[in-house]
Amino acid sequence: MALIINHNLMAMNSARNLSAHYGALSTSTQRLSSGLRINSAADDAAGLAVRELMRSDVSTLNQGIRNANDAISMIQTADGALQVVDEKLIRMKELAEQAATGTYTDDQRAIINSEFQAMALEIQRISNATDFNGIPLLNGNLSGISNTSGLNSSGPLVVHFGTSNNSAEDYYSISINDSRLPSLFSNANIVGSVLPDSIPMYEPDGSSKQVNTFTAGDQEYPSLTSIEGGNFLSVWQSQNQGETGWSIHGQVMDAVGNKVGSEFQVNTYNSSDQTQPKTTTLGNGNLLVTWASNGQDGSGLGVYGQVLQKDGSKIGSEFRLNNTTPNDQQTSIQYVGNPLVALDDNRFAAVWSSDQQGGAGSNTIFRIFDNEGNPLTNESIVSDHPNGSNIIPSITKLTNGNTIVTYSGGGGGGPDPSSYGIYSQEYDTSGAKVGNNTLVNDYTSNSQNWSSVQSLSDGKYVVSWSSFEQDTPTSWGVYAKIYNQDGTVYKPEFKVNEATTNDQHAPVIADLKNGSFIVSYNSGGFDGKIGWATGAQIFAYNGSKLGNEFMVNSESTGNQSNPAITALDDGSYAIAYNNDAGEDPSGVGISVRIYQPLLDIRTQTRAQDHLEKISSAMVKTNNIRANLGATQNRLENTISNIQIQAENLQAAESQISDTDVAQEMTSFVKEQILAQAAVAMLSQANSLPKMALQIIQG
Repeated sequence: MALIINHNLMAMNSARNLSAHYGALSTSTQRLSSGLRINSAADDAAGLAVRELMRSDVSTLNQGIRNANDAISMIQTADGALQVVDEKLIRMKELAEQAATGTYTDDQRAIINSEFQAMALEIQRISNATDFNGIPLLNGNLSGISNTSGLNSSGPLVVHFGTSNNSAEDYYSISINDSRLPSLFSNANIVGSVLPDSIPMYEPDGSSKQVNTFTAGDQEYPSLTSIEGGNFLSVWQSQNQGETGWSIHGQVMDAVGNKVGSEFQVNTYNSSDQTQPKTTTLGNGNLLVTWASNGQDGSGLGVYGQVLQKDGSKIGSEFRLNNTTPNDQQTSIQYVGNPLVALDDNRFAAVWSSDQQGGAGSNTIFRIFDNEGNPLTNESIVSDHPNGSNIIPSITKLTNGNTIVTYSGGGGGGPDPSSYGIYSQEYDTSGAKVGNNTLVNDYTSNSQNWSSVQSLSDGKYVVSWSSFEQDTPTSWGVYAKIYNQDGTVYKPEFKVNEATTNDQHAPVIADLKNGSFIVSYNSGGFDGKIGWATGAQIFAYNGSKLGNEFMVNSESTGNQSNPAITALDDGSYAIAYNNDAGEDPSGVGISVRIYQPLLDIRTQTRAQDHLEKISSAMVKTNNIRANLGATQNRLENTISNIQIQAENLQAAESQISDTDVAQEMTSFVKEQILAQAAVAMLSQANSLPKMALQIIQG
């Protein structure tokens, strides 16, 4: 090799080798200090790609394990709550068994029923309140068929634990059925729902039953009132049963709709038609029936009444309510509402329509009587606009003793510009007006007619009426409004009916006295039925709907209309209606259907029936718990499988990614020695140009 000055090839070679050794030494140092064989894509491009996918899968699987553990915690929360539900059901069955025996009185059963109701309400509260991370667990939120879950979604909760989104291997759903009372005690005929402090849920006691015994001709337009002790009275007008035309008849029935005694005639005067029957229970326990009698007062229709004992037998003679006799006086032109109400101090108030009394049109008249039918006040014209048509009155007594009268008014200059509007007027306990007429309906187009008014146990009162074309063109709908006792609006006008096919009209109201009230009405084409049906909807005292609108009549053919309602002493309620497709073989008859409270053991028979119902509810809760237990076991096995999978995948990733310390340390020592040698050789090589200089210098 030539001796040159410009290029030191030996030094360059030594420097290159030194650089390579330093690079290798740096790599070894990085691997030993990090513990990773691959610290960048340059270390192993293919290995890096595989490693990162493995790392993501391991991380995902570990999160899946945490997800599954969270699901187990959720299941344990639900199961713990259901354990308490089971305890409540066991206590309810114990109470039902206690009430089912004949050694207790009805008063004692009422006490037992108080605890029974409390246990049921606690089940409802637990089912509504139990949640996990804000997700309700037992209220049906996690039942159904939807595969989404979250704070505002419904359907089975998806537990995800896999690395992709294949339902066969990456997730499955947890479904928890509804454990609230309507689901635990469900059947197809339940109506109503549950309130925080009461259970206004009902089921029909079988199909409807025929009220009238006499079946020739038509029997129409029932009116009902409850009787102290548990029975109720039904009255109606019957064709060709009396001496002439129409007459008024009645039947006492027990709380399950069985006849008590025989059918009887109420009116004594038989020379012409007696129609438009209405009834109420007086404060002393006696019964009052009123009707319109044609020609009895010497001029057209007059309003007459008869007081009855609880068994339907007459007390005294029939009496006339109206003092003014020219033209017609009638209780209820369209057979809706209730023109009678019992007052304090052995009195009652009545309202009726009177033609051309106090004005050119028809007016609603108010008057107070004692319980024998003797008038205590003069006739009072209710409307502030007496020259119009003020008809179809209804009355109720407020908790402060005052009364509210509603009526349909039109054509007399009132604030409703349409043909008819609904008006109300308050009277004090002496029979004097309190303030002026008030327009009830907010919607004033077209016509509002057929009102009913009912006081509620909490002091409020509700008015319901029919409104034309408010919800559907060319059809009637049913609306309502709730007032505070002082007459201020508690809840503005709201719609009652859900069905809108054909007409829904002529509502009647009853206070169910458990935080709820019911509105029933004529419904055309209800749920596809041909002909008229009797529809109904239960509401809470605040006006919210409890459950869905339902059809009262069990018949699916013919016409069932003109309902009347009364709440019974045992918590049931009865609805009677005209029926041309019932058991009456000739024309129209009167049918009644009893709705019993779903969870109530105030009677021995009902307590006995509840034993099987509670057993069925316990089967449902235990099925839910068994499903939760099986799901928890499955999740625990899933966690074990995922842990093994993650462990093996982590081992595979380690083979690719982690540094073999022994091997790398050997390489490190080798590269360290070679680097030191390269430094020494580079030093020697750098001295070679000096040899050339010595030759030049001689």
